[in-house]
Amino acid sequence: MVEEGPCRSAGQRAAHQQVSGGVSAAQGLAAQQQISARRLQLRVDKDIAVIIDEIDGEQAIGRSMADAPEIDGRVYLPAGKGAKKLKIGEIVTARVTDADEYDLWAEPR
Repeated sequence: MVEEGPCRSAGQRAAHQQVSGGVSAAQGLAAQQQISARRLQLRVDKDIAVIIDEIDGEQAIGRSMADAPEIDGRVYLPAGKGAKKLKIGEIVTARVTDADEYDLWAEPR
């Protein structure tokens, strides 16, 4: 007989029951945001490679080389910090200056 649905180990079933039984979606999202914010804070004051996806006025918007477009967070390069010189598709090195739950702010090097 073939069992329908995802195959789960006893540990996976227990973890699923604990999460689905005791945590609301809002609580889960809040916890996820805190984890993401902590992870992104580790990138502050570090250089990362950024691919430029769009130019919006004097601000360039891109993503780190590890992030997928339209799925992962963005990297914002503020106006007056070289954004006018950047081109869509260009890969630049930037120093991360700030972070929130999803996005980074950086200055081109």
